[in-house]
Amino acid sequence: MKKNLTLFLALSISIFSINAQLGYTMSNSNTTYSNLIAPTVTHGVWAQEEFRIPLPFNFKYFDSIYKSINIAYQNMFFTTNPLNSDNIFFISQDLIPENDDTLLSPISYQTSGTSPNRIFKIEYKNMHAVLQDTSEKFVANYQVWFYETSNKFEFRFGPNEVTDLNFTEFIMGFIDFDNAPYLGVSGTAANPTLVRVVSALTFKGFSSHPLSGQVYTFTPDAPPTSISNIAKPYLFSISDEGFHFKSSEKTALSIYDLNGKLIDSIQYEEGQILTYKFTNCPSGLYFVNINSGISFNIEKTLIFK
Repeated sequence: MKKNLTLFLALSISIFSINAQLGYTMSNSNTTYSNLIAPTVTHGVWAQEEFRIPLPFNFKYFDSIYKSINIAYQNMFFTTNPLNSDNIFFISQDLIPENDDTLLSPISYQTSGTSPNRIFKIEYKNMHAVLQDTSEKFVANYQVWFYETSNKFEFRFGPNEVTDLNFTEFIMGFIDFDNAPYLGVSGTAANPTLVRVVSALTFKGFSSHPLSGQVYTFTPDAPPTSISNIAKPYLFSISDEGFHFKSSEKTALSIYDLNGKLIDSIQYEEGQILTYKFTNCPSGLYFVNINSGISFNIEKTLIFK
């Protein structure tokens, strides 16, 4: 089954994971999964509609504060601009309602608790996946919880029935648009690790679906921080035709276009001033992967011709 992660840019051909400078810390636990009682249910044409839902409190995600969230069958995302979305996703398959009927597989939401300790809960119930073999099954239940004040959020997995042995990659993670490589959960469902994923095309996630009652909690660093606030071990500046780069470390630079196509690779020697021009490249947004072996960063440059 091909992973449906086209919303999340494939920027490289490798996976790079570090425990520091991620912006969030992950923990996992187990609890009894309970369906929401009398939640508000969204309605619409599942393949064509997103539901924009006001949040009951301001929620800080990386460095941005949001007052609403968009929900769809594939993922959910915060956005103030259709071209600039901070995403949260928790499944790699093409999710659909049972028999294409949203009433049989509702998306619903609910707020519990009182200020300043409210929890906003989103529930995906009786979700199905597109299967090539109709004799196999993929049926699952999920919840995502957002916590007021602490700004942490959780993936909560409910009862599931996954009998198709071809499903061996289960992807969950989240992305800060300003720092394009997303954060994903790797390892096993019982012993997960939060990593920075450079390529959506090569990341495997889990090899088995999390069991009912599995909870993954993501808590922002204290104080909350994003990668963009961390001092970078190099100088990077944009020019009219490209960029300038200088570092005291040997560095591998890989340049990609918006579609994830490799444009150029450069082995940089420390101490130089590198001036790079996008010769024979069309106007557009380009990403520069900067990997010194000790740190990894992404820079963006927009070229007009």
